Amino acid sequence: MMKKFIFQVIAYSLFLVFFILIGAKLISKPVKKRNFKNYETESNLLVLKENKRYDFLFMGISHARNFSRHKNHLRLDTILNMSFINIAQGGGRCGVNEQYFYLKYFYQNRNKTNQVVFILSPPMLFHTGFPQASKTFDFEPFEFDFFSNYLFFNTRNKTQRLYSYVNSKYTLEWKNHQPKSFSKKQAHLSELDSAKVTVGLNSTYKKGLAHYQFTRSSIIVEQTIQLINNNSSSCILIIPPALFGKWNGHNETLEFAEKMKKKYGVKVYDYSESILDPKYYYDHHHLNSDGVMFFSRKYLLPIL
Repeated sequence: MMKKFIFQVIAYSLFLVFFILIGAKLISKPVKKRNFKNYETESNLLVLKENKRYDFLFMGISHARNFSRHKNHLRLDTILNMSFINIAQGGGRCGVNEQYFYLKYFYQNRNKTNQVVFILSPPMLFHTGFPQASKTFDFEPFEFDFFSNYLFFNTRNKTQRLYSYVNSKYTLEWKNHQPKSFSKKQAHLSELDSAKVTVGLNSTYKKGLAHYQFTRSSIIVEQTIQLINNNSSSCILIIPPALFGKWNGHNETLEFAEKMKKKYGVKVYDYSESILDPKYYYDHHHLNSDGVMFFSRKYLLPIL
């Protein structure tokens, strides 16, 4: 009797899980039909297709995602005259491991890109919160292959992240998700505020530079470079500009990038101090739309 009862409990649990996943899939269908563009959502899967070829791909955190936000994606189309997709994730939702997973999924869907532009922001390598973020996939439509691939993916905080992925599909925020974008990010700074910079750096590195996290992140970035090379793409590592110049951890990041250059032949560009005019920033390390256009014309265009 006990064995039968246990079997029934397991069978019921599996049926319930399957029912919940089917529901998440069905709820995702009408959202997917809304024809999102890369600059109209923070989602990757809503814009990711199959068998597509791009001239290049952006990956990283918000410093990379900003090249698409606020219709900046369209501005780069005009400036660079190249096709590209942006799989970067901002908002503190994604670290290097989940970016690696997104890129794997991109290639698994038989997509190709000539180049991968990896915006190697120092906080992405040192931040201890990014690998633990649970809301990484909240704006992704539910896909069985995405779910199952991640189920067997080696990462931290997997259970919470998968729970949030599925549970978020049952929220009004997801059901009401519509294509949306501001026309331009016009806000700008008038000067560098050293006090605010200090507060921001302290907030980012609450316990100082977490070198153990940097070591973990470096291993994953190297795996990402190997994945890029194995898929016949070339890799460009860019340390992005900030109004205050170099982040804490800049030297370690650049040293690691140069090591990858020697080992795998990737291109490395340190643009940390390339733009020091406050009119190009809406905060101390995020470019506004004019800043994105300036950076793209002066730096991206020549290297791409």
